[in-house]
Amino acid sequence: QRRVLFFSSLVSGFTLNTIISAYKGSPGDLSNPGLANFGLFEISNYEWFELIIFIMMGMVGGLLGAFFNGLNMKLSLFRLRHVKVRFFKVFEVFLVAVTTTAVGFCAMYFVEDCTYAQVKDNTTQQYNLQMGCDSGQYNSLATLFLQSPESTVKSLLHSAVDQFAWKSLITFSSIYFFMSVWTYGLAVPSGLFMPSLLTGAAFGRLLGVVLHILFPNRVSDPGIYALIGAAAFLGGVTRMTISLTVIIMEATRNITFGLPIMMTLIAARFVGNYFNEGLYDEHINLKQVPLLPWDPPVKSFRLTAGNIKSTPVKCFNAVERVRNVIEMLKDTTHNGFPVVQQVSQEDNSKHFGQFMGLITREQLIIILIRKVYYSERTMQHFGDISMDDFRDLYPRYPSIDDIDVLPEHYNMKIDLRQFINLSPYTCNESASFARLFNLFRSMGLRHLVIVNENNKVVGIVTRKDLAKFRKWRKQGSSGVQQLSFVGEAAQFADCCM
Repeated sequence: QRRVLFFSSLVSGFTLNTIISAYKGSPGDLSNPGLANFGLFEISNYEWFELIIFIMMGMVGGLLGAFFNGLNMKLSLFRLRHVKVRFFKVFEVFLVAVTTTAVGFCAMYFVEDCTYAQVKDNTTQQYNLQMGCDSGQYNSLATLFLQSPESTVKSLLHSAVDQFAWKSLITFSSIYFFMSVWTYGLAVPSGLFMPSLLTGAAFGRLLGVVLHILFPNRVSDPGIYALIGAAAFLGGVTRMTISLTVIIMEATRNITFGLPIMMTLIAARFVGNYFNEGLYDEHINLKQVPLLPWDPPVKSFRLTAGNIKSTPVKCFNAVERVRNVIEMLKDTTHNGFPVVQQVSQEDNSKHFGQFMGLITREQLIIILIRKVYYSERTMQHFGDISMDDFRDLYPRYPSIDDIDVLPEHYNMKIDLRQFINLSPYTCNESASFARLFNLFRSMGLRHLVIVNENNKVVGIVTRKDLAKFRKWRKQGSSGVQQLSFVGEAAQFADCCM
């Protein structure tokens, strides 16, 4: 798998460079840096006292990121509860587009920031818009809004010190902040990377301009602070550290900024985690995606398999009627079914039969398609099966509703013993939550049968059962919470405090 990923990365990089070289008019030149390119810094020096400023910027970025995540989560919960009809989802997209355009143009019209274009030698602005300014002057706020996002980032990082006034930077970052809160989570494909970079870069450049005014001999380039501000805010929103450091260093093509960027991101992560989780993690919890974190929750040591197992368990006998198999597959959406010697018929029974093995839904569907069953009266077998039958339909197996079984075959019997997995992973009901978690995480399991000391089925655990238990962190306190969903909106039940 790693070889396939490595080869795919090589092919994609070669293809991208080939297309970019042809687009730029120099086909065959494969030295292009890629799509993310923030330009080169002429001055990449920083002093020791600036590291303290960068850490403080990371802390502010963590606070802003936590505020951003909190607002977006409240808005997302409102959408889940009230914006359910497709028409209202489309109307919200239209409303956001109109509001963004109206607010942006009003800001460009009422905030007067006319200046002469002054850019450094290593970068040029693609669009300098006059928009209400005198001849030879340009509206800096309009330039920020109407450029492409990549060009705006380059302008914030590499423009001259007095290119953007403080009121333009405050207006631009504030509008981008709140419109990004509203936009993320709409019923359209939308990203978070560039809006967060732009918001943080404007905030960082504002601080850099202020420091340049206060200490003109010590702070010469506000563009460095724009870069650190972009990293701080993006790190405060996403809580990524190592990967984000690599991305930003590759985009600037300057390893000198590795240390301050990493320190900034760590500070943003720690401060932001004090209040809530990263935005991606919050939405994973909100959408009830059974994605397991790297490690089990720290305070889950009190939980055992008996606490989290699902019951009753849908089991099959070793020899089962076709009718029962079809009804079970139609009535449930489970992927795996334990096979026992004899399913317990007692209502108050604490177990469901002696465990023999596990069979999957896909196997049962192939068995029904190939008619691998026999008549109990005549012992006549109706079909045969081979490994090729399972491979040919992988991975898109038909649904049980697409299979036609003759009514006279409903009373036929299937011997499941020749198809079951005789040695699946199982756990005793006294096994710890951490053991179950590590089995699912390391082995990629979808379901795990829970048995008692007599190897009788007492429950089953799926990936979603484990994903319901998440660590919560708020204002220095932490614990384990069990996620339950009522009417698509998440409600949290705290446990193991």
